[in-house]
Parts: sequence; structure tokens; C-alpha cells
Amino acid sequence: MLVTIHKPLRLLIVGALVAFALPVLLVPTAAALDCSGLEELECNGPAVSGTINLGGTAITTLCGAYTYNDTEQVFSITLATDQEVAVTVDCSVNLELFLLGSCDENDCVAVAAPSDNTLIACLEAGTYYLVAATLLELITSYEVSIDCIDCDPVAADVMQWGTVKAQYR
Repeated sequence: MLVTIHKPLRLLIVGALVAFALPVLLVPTAAALDCSGLEELECNGPAVSGTINLGGTAITTLCGAYTYNDTEQVFSITLATDQEVAVTVDCSVNLELFLLGSCDENDCVAVAAPSDNTLIACLEAGTYYLVAATLLELITSYEVSIDCIDCDPVAADVMQWGTVKAQYR
């Protein structure tokens, strides 16, 4: 949001006093991510619902590339063990979801597509921060749920070197 203010300016021009207004453009200041009012989400727990007041005057840049006018809601997720988490936000608008490793807007772990309202990631044990943001300035209701399962191990085929070479002959 840009605000224009007209400030009076007085000039003394060789014996005459001239007054006129010059427009001054005020650009919103950068703001750190505010995690003071976050809500805690539980794996496989009940959905959390409420109202998000999306809109503000300060700029928050998430993950070094996505800029919002202070339009975010922050949630925390604490995992006791490594888990695959699937976070779903049911909301009347498309939100962009950011998963952060700390309450630092540049500590990105994962970013979801804005049209999806779902974020899926395999995470190590620890505390993470989910940020839901939009470029719109509005008040809307939401419901957030998080499903957690054990991360699938990466399959590895073990073969003798001679067997591998034979496959490419």
C-alpha cells in the first residue's frame, strides 16, 4: 500500500514568499515475521479454525522472493520424530503456504503452490513454522489440519558392479 502525502513547501524567491505543496511518496517499511500470535498445530489432531485478518501496511518478504503487505498467519508444528506432514488449509481464497525452520522469513524448508492450499514435506524431528499468506487484503475464515505419517525410506538397489555393467552392454 503506497501513501501519498502533500507537504507544504515555502520558498523565498528574491523578496517574494512562494508556497506550494509537493507530493511525498511513503513506501511501507520492511517488517520481520511476527510469530507472537501463532497457533500450534498437532499431528493428526483436530483441525484448527479461526479468522485470518489478512492485510497491513508493513512489507514482509518470505523465502527471499515472495513479498506480502503484512498478510500472513503463522502456525507452529512440533515433531517428536521424523514425519511426512501434509498440511491442508481450507479457506475461501488461495493462500501461499511457506514452511520455515524457524521464525525467520528466510529460513525456508518448503513452499506450496498458491492454487493448492496444501503443503507436503518429509521433515526431521523439531519445530517448524507454517506461514499462510496472500496478496489480498481481507478478513476470511480458515480451517487448518495436519496429517503426519512416518517418512518412507529411500529405496536403494544393491548390485555387484559386474551386474550393473552388464545392464548397459
